[in-house]
Amino acid sequence: MPKAKGLIAEIPYNIAGIPCLIGVEDYSYQPPYNGWAGNCDSDIDYYGDEEACWVILDRKGYTAPWLESKLSNSMEEDILETIRNYFSD
Repeated sequence: MPKAKGLIAEIPYNIAGIPCLIGVEDYSYQPPYNGWAGNCDSDIDYYGDEEACWVILDRKGYTAPWLESKLSNSMEEDILETIRNYFSD
């Protein structure tokens, strides 16, 4: 397994009780616009947008596809919230 490179963050996490890291490759957040929608160039500008590219790593920073296979949809939503909280601090 190759060691992950080019990450902007490594955030501690647990999957099925196993300590691991969330390796964040890219993250962007644009808050919703509070004014009139006609002032925005697109719906993304008005409603806001959030994108995150991440990978699950073992504790040493190596990619862990065997651990990523244990993820559920609710865990993926929790990971996104964890990333959001990390970058909002």
